Amino acid sequence: MDESKKHDVRLLPLIVVVVLLALSGWLLEKLTERLPAELIRINELAVADIDLSDAAYQINQEWNQTKKSVILVNTGSLDQGNFRLELCQLISNLQSYNPRAIGLDIVFEERKDPLIDLELGALLKNNNIVLAREDSASIFKDDKPSRLFGASDFPITKGETVRKYYYSNIVGDDTIPTPSFASVLHNVASREPVNPEAGHFMLRYYTRGRGFYDVLEDTGKRTPLDSMFPAIEGAALIQDSLQVEALKTLLKDATIIVGHLGSPYMSNPNDIRDKQRVPTDTILSNRLPVMPGAVIHANALTMLEQKDHILDTEGFGWKIIAWILVFFFILLGKYMEAHIKEQWQFPIKCIIKPVLLIVLMFLIIWLMEVGIHLRTGQFLLCIALWEIFAEPLTVLHEELKRLLSKCQKSLKAAKKKNRLFLRILSVLNYKII
Repeated sequence: MDESKKHDVRLLPLIVVVVLLALSGWLLEKLTERLPAELIRINELAVADIDLSDAAYQINQEWNQTKKSVILVNTGSLDQGNFRLELCQLISNLQSYNPRAIGLDIVFEERKDPLIDLELGALLKNNNIVLAREDSASIFKDDKPSRLFGASDFPITKGETVRKYYYSNIVGDDTIPTPSFASVLHNVASREPVNPEAGHFMLRYYTRGRGFYDVLEDTGKRTPLDSMFPAIEGAALIQDSLQVEALKTLLKDATIIVGHLGSPYMSNPNDIRDKQRVPTDTILSNRLPVMPGAVIHANALTMLEQKDHILDTEGFGWKIIAWILVFFFILLGKYMEAHIKEQWQFPIKCIIKPVLLIVLMFLIIWLMEVGIHLRTGQFLLCIALWEIFAEPLTVLHEELKRLLSKCQKSLKAAKKKNRLFLRILSVLNYKII
């Protein structure tokens, strides 16, 4: 076999490894593009919908002990056939308790009964009422100033966990941002100016599970420091209630959010209308939608009232810091593995990686508690890719070293045969090295 064929045979393992790596990367990219959203996608597992900082919501109990000053009212218990008529009565009754502000997490997209719409429009003109806005304009946009409309959508794509909330957002065909629903409601309730900042902020979440309880049913069993917001059935407020005094105490000077919590009653576990996935859920992936949008607005409003803030680490600089932290833990693990005695290799290798992962998780949780959200999707992706490709890359490195060593030996052998051939190989060897 001539020399050129021998070199071809030697290069074959290297070519195979490179082709396999390229093919794996291509398949991974295509797989993340084509898997349906209902499944646990690789990009969700690695980057998008799993975040190590979610563990902070499970561990930190102090957030849940924040005083809940927002009252929820369930529209799901109203007669859906006469919804707007009963909503008129509900708003009128709520106003009789003199609340500070009422937010309607309801979008009115089309007109129905002209007389009822006229009555509803007259009630909505009150300056302590805030209306929700989505892509389409409200039919009551001419009855209220634009400053009393708030954008009620969340900064997510469909099916994602809601971890953020808008300060303000471009709605529909608008050219200027509309303040978020909670921002406008906070402005009306506290008379503080709306934050003009565009973009979003990280949600703290002061509640668990669905995030509310029926305050009329659980009287005396809960406190304002409970991990859920107090809620009232809308149907109970339009009927002659025997708990008028309790309602007066609860609703006077309160901030109220009226929205859908469940139908025909708020505790219906099978109603998923307007429910969202939230990081307080103990399930880490493929979460169920459990928390109503009205409760998420209530959490955001509580953050604004408490002047609570979490720094969301965006931008190239923070990405560099995140990657440095990732590689520090990876290299620390490799260093520890390389400097242990041979008889302890197996047990220590089994311990090192879990321990380092736990340390990393507690570091991220601690940062979240002090108000810094470090994006951690890349942690999982990087660690996973390292575990997948570390061994092939080691094999590739050894194969390159072997090939270079053989090339050097071939050069030494050729030195005795042909000086011209030696010079050519020397140049080639210099280029290879």
